[in-house]
Formats: sequence, structure tokens, C-alpha cells
Amino acid sequence: WLNRMLLPDTVGTGGDSASSSSTTATTLPVAPTLSASSTANTTSTINVDVTNNNANGTLAITKNVLSYTPNGGSTSTVDKNSSGAADAANVDTQITGLTANTEYSITATNVGVGGTSAASGSRTEYTLPNAPTFSVASKTDTSITLTIDHNNPSGSLNITRYDVNIAGEGSSFAIGLNLAADKSDGTYTYSGLTTGTTYSVKVAIRNSNGDDSAYSGVTSVTTN
Repeated sequence: WLNRMLLPDTVGTGGDSASSSSTTATTLPVAPTLSASSTANTTSTINVDVTNNNANGTLAITKNVLSYTPNGGSTSTVDKNSSGAADAANVDTQITGLTANTEYSITATNVGVGGTSAASGSRTEYTLPNAPTFSVASKTDTSITLTIDHNNPSGSLNITRYDVNIAGEGSSFAIGLNLAADKSDGTYTYSGLTTGTTYSVKVAIRNSNGDDSAYSGVTSVTTN
């Protein structure tokens, strides 16, 4: 016979272990949304409203990163200071240094303590066209013919309308155009004027998105 030694059951009899060290984890912020701003775009700036979209009282959003891509071009990014509040809404945010008369696709992310959110949906915005310049090509007793330089970048939005304004006569429009943004020899004749009369002439243009430029400088022209 073999003597059998019985050992005491030691499982679970030593008490609770010490707690592990604490680890802090944070969830990522929700993506922001972009909407139209009440601030008008210019030839070199675009404004959008940014809504952070996160719950009130959650971790602060330290900045918004906006990505902007011109049609057919490369993407750039710019950091914009957030209001800080996770639930900040409709914060007017401007992108500067842009090209005139150009379509841009814009997205944004929230950056917070927990990291960077996914990107917002894309929003399309347009810069305004530069004002044209013009010269007087010819004139008669009752008409003035202008040569119009669109004065906008090659490859940007086509020009669809001329607005030729003659003080005392109002504006006359050439519509239904589809001309290159950088065309320098557009022509327009303003008729029905008075012989031997001096008129102040200025010109504006409209692009294919329906955006109007500012007027050109004013030139005084006297009919024959």
C-alpha cells in the first residue's frame, strides 16, 4: 500500500489581488458638418459654417482641419481654431488665398483630445470672378464697341454674361455666352446712344455658376 498525502485546496483562499494600474481611454470625436455661411465669398476667400456635432459637455474640440480642393487640382489643408465646445454650431470659418473664379470641394475634421474624427461630407463652394478690364475698339454717332478682357485664370469657370453699364442709359446685357475665363478679346457693342455725348462706361461679367464680378474701372467715352 502506498500512503496517499492529501494536500489542502489552496484555490481561492488567498484573498483578492491588488488592482491593476489605471488606464484612461477616450473615444474619437464625431465628424463635423459644413453648411452655407452668411459671409459672402470673394475672389480669394470662401466661408463655410462648421458644426462640431459632439455632445454637450464631452471633450473639447481643439481645432477644425479644413481640406479644400480646386476642380482638377491638388488638395490643401488649413487648421482653424475651434470654439472649443464639443457642440459648437454654425461657426463661421474662412479659407483664404484661393484662386478667383474657381470651384472648390471642401471637407472638415474635428481634432480633440481623443484624436481626429472622420471627415465631414463634402461641400462645394465657388470664388467670385475677377472684374474684367476693357478698351474702346470703335465708336460711331450712336454706338460704342468694347474689347473685353475677362481677366480670370485659364481653366477656371467659363464666362456666360457681360453687363455693360453706361451712366444715364443703364445696363445692357450679352447673355448666353460660353467663353473662356482668360479670353482677352471679347467684344460687345452698346447701341442707341446720342451723337456727341460723353458716357461713363463700366463692365462686369458672370460665370457659369451664376456669380457676378465687381465692375471694372470707369472709362469716359464720347460718341462721334
